[in-house]
Amino acid sequence: MANLVAATIFFLASHLGLAATPLRVGLVGRIGEPAYRGLYSLLALAGLVWMVLAYNAADRIVLWDAGSGGRHVAFLLVLVAFYLLVAGLTVPNPTLAGAEGTLDRDDAAQGIVKVTRHPLMWGIGLWALAHLLGNGHLAGLVFFGALGVLALLGSFLLDVRKARAGGEAWARFAAGTSWLPFLALLRRRTGFGLADFGWWRPLLALAFYFVFLLWGHGWLIGVPLVAR
Repeated sequence: MANLVAATIFFLASHLGLAATPLRVGLVGRIGEPAYRGLYSLLALAGLVWMVLAYNAADRIVLWDAGSGGRHVAFLLVLVAFYLLVAGLTVPNPTLAGAEGTLDRDDAAQGIVKVTRHPLMWGIGLWALAHLLGNGHLAGLVFFGALGVLALLGSFLLDVRKARAGGEAWARFAAGTSWLPFLALLRRRTGFGLADFGWWRPLLALAFYFVFLLWGHGWLIGVPLVAR
């Protein structure tokens, strides 16, 4: 378990310590944006691999059992997470690395971005929550809890950094969107209709979901989700 905790601390530090502190500005100034992104990706990948290996080797100290009801809730959360992941990767979004140029567009907030500025990160957060329900042991709490915290805290800190950098374009974009899902809609700062889902995105997410449910999880993770 100590190895998993150490791997998790390294993983979180490599993300939050580089991306959400003044260290990022200093590194970009010294080595340039492309080199910084390469270093960031390398450290993040190394941390994730270390976490996975440590998680697989950690003892399973049971903390809770969500039962069959928790399992059903987890499946539903993963389905929503799949849609958020698909939409988050296919809808133009100024918060994504390399897509900052879309901030200057009049329609910078499109589709799922009207629900939250960070659909990809909220998708990861829901995925982590679903796996917390299904893995009620200490190793699961550390591993999936860290991934969920990183996704949500990291996206929040990204907003803070963007706000500090200023700029009329970001202020305009932020005014019509929200970090917390649905907040901008509830406050009527933007509108959302069925067309914003994009008819093919829910279908693609559903297809990925069932492929992963019936076959992919067992092949990739080694834990079949559906008995054959």
